[in-house]
Amino acid sequence: MAGAAGLDRIECVRAGSPVAFCAGIFRPSVFISEAAVAGLSDSELLAVLHHEADHARRHEPLRRAARTSAAEVLTFLPIVSWWSERKMALSELRADAAAERIVGRSALAGALLVMTAPAIPLAAFVGHAELRARRLLGIRIDESKAPPAVWAASFVYSWLAISLAGCLFAVLVALTR
Repeated sequence: MAGAAGLDRIECVRAGSPVAFCAGIFRPSVFISEAAVAGLSDSELLAVLHHEADHARRHEPLRRAARTSAAEVLTFLPIVSWWSERKMALSELRADAAAERIVGRSALAGALLVMTAPAIPLAAFVGHAELRARRLLGIRIDESKAPPAVWAASFVYSWLAISLAGCLFAVLVALTR
């Protein structure tokens, strides 16, 4: 089935819950638990594999690592965390759409029901379940915009960081004279 999803590498892992995720920075692989394989129908399993294959093709683990790192390093800028989370949600919706084009809406919806039951945050397939279900049901998904408070806090914290950097630079210049 991995070949049908266009996957070169797939690893089966032991876990008591159905779990599937894509990992690996330069050569992403798909990992799926024995519980997922046992709990999914063939069409649902194919939906999960196509979903994760889309993440692998787009090198999503590398992108997520970069966005998460930026959000952690720039923790004083709430807009970066908001942006990172938004990009993750869009990535899940894009992977769902890729899987749906191949296996259909009902197979993907069935897979979502099986895979989201435990809601293990590590498993990428379970992320943003409500948004993904809304898309499948044809319910409009509002384009979320960063709240004004996030922009305001980011502006204030940026100003403070730049001011602090300016002060430190002035101190360093004074010390080197």
